[in-house]
Amino acid sequence: LEQYDAIGRIRPQAVNSKSRLADGTELDDINGLRDYLATKRRQDVVRQFCRKLLGYSLGREIQLSDEPLLDKMVTELAENGYRSSVAVEMVVLSRQFREIRGRKEIDN
Repeated sequence: LEQYDAIGRIRPQAVNSKSRLADGTELDDINGLRDYLATKRRQDVVRQFCRKLLGYSLGREIQLSDEPLLDKMVTELAENGYRSSVAVEMVVLSRQFREIRGRKEIDN
């Protein structure tokens, strides 16, 4: 990301953006990072996305009891082309979301 300045503009001068990760993988630029995250670390990225989405939606940290839902979200995302709408729908339809503590039930 060295080729970008503090507000995200590409720097006018060429910058050496090569780096080596802890696992030995060499990256050349933002495209290399994107490819690395989309291939070698895809499962980690997808799981973290699900954890953050669920935690934000529930307004709390993820708990051990949420792990089965997270596993299902990761599986469903993979089976549906990693469309974020799949994850959002799963969160909204989940028991955890529908039964958030402290929220009064709305009678229709």
